[in-house]
Amino acid sequence: MRGTGGGTGRFRLDAPWLGLADTVEGTHRLSGWVADETVADALAALAAGPVGATLTGLTSPGAGPLAVLGDVRVTDRFRSGALRITLEWPARLRGTT
Repeated sequence: MRGTGGGTGRFRLDAPWLGLADTVEGTHRLSGWVADETVADALAALAAGPVGATLTGLTSPGAGPLAVLGDVRVTDRFRSGALRITLEWPARLRGTT
């Protein structure tokens, strides 16, 4: 993940879930569990710029790499023993995913 300020980070989401919007007006979502609060803070910091962050090399077993160019935001953090985080980006970026 690359933030608009030039910072980069590599993160792993355990038990990832990808939800794709049905229309271009919708929002795509990627959720998963992260190791700890430090990882969640780093993700949020990268996505805090005026146009969000860019996801590159997004991979999942059995699927090819994806990229989302800009406008990725951390929209939810939920703690239930571990920490679940959700990233979202506009479905209008469908052509770049």
